[in-house]
Amino acid sequence: MQFWTATHAKTLLPSLALMLIAVWLLHHLLKGREERVRSIPFQIVAVLIGLLEIAKQVISLRLGYKMWHLPLHVCSVIGLFLPLTALYRGRYRGVLRGATTALLSALFSFMVIAPNAIYTVEAIEDSLKFFTQSDINYFFDFHTVAFHELALLALLLIYALDLHQPEPRRDVLATATVMLCYTPPAAVAANVLQTNFHNFYYCVFTPIELLRLRLHEVLGASLGQVLYVILHATYTSLGIVAAYFLYCLLVGVRHRVSQGRGVPPTEEEQITAAAQGILDKHRAAFEELAK
Repeated sequence: MQFWTATHAKTLLPSLALMLIAVWLLHHLLKGREERVRSIPFQIVAVLIGLLEIAKQVISLRLGYKMWHLPLHVCSVIGLFLPLTALYRGRYRGVLRGATTALLSALFSFMVIAPNAIYTVEAIEDSLKFFTQSDINYFFDFHTVAFHELALLALLLIYALDLHQPEPRRDVLATATVMLCYTPPAAVAANVLQTNFHNFYYCVFTPIELLRLRLHEVLGASLGQVLYVILHATYTSLGIVAAYFLYCLLVGVRHRVSQGRGVPPTEEEQITAAAQGILDKHRAAFEELAK
């Protein structure tokens, strides 16, 4: 399978460049402001993604629902989590942001490596037809392209506007929990409905598809497919975690550069540092109270 095409290069690279310019400007415009203000651009993008997903479901029901439109793709999880992450202010806010950031990091990495595996040249062309021909049937391809590009923008905003401070143990656990909850229903539905949610029915990458077929030959169709699903879910989850740690690395680099330039810490960083100082100073007393 071809990872990149000329059409992807002509559309994705310019849009990514525009995104980088936009988030750079927002970073400098909102630098030092409280998180409530810095979150506004991210909230707008997240709500747009949520509205796109709602529109897809409504239009699909209107035109005759297709199984492919069931929200059982990994990207469907992102579409659900992003509005929650942007608007939720409760106790599990950090957990939700950690899992969302990890999933977005994986999507961003995959889009950089193989955008043609996520949406095809036909999807890009049909997205343009949605506007030029005003044909509602082209909406689904427009949704696919717009959703994934907005998801890239969402991650860039999280990073540039410093909206998530990584806590690897918590974030990895949250991501693993999400994948454990997502994989069984998506995998079963993919094979029962014969609809390729997250490549659980077959794999678009030729070497892995050949491995799946080889497992069928050696173990039989049923057992071979089960083993393929387990292997696919495993390396997918490990890839998500690897992408998350790459995000953590970039956050660490940004903080070191900021400290080197003498950039003042944000309000959240000041509060965190003060709280850590109090904890360190009175750790023995806190531990005694805990007993």
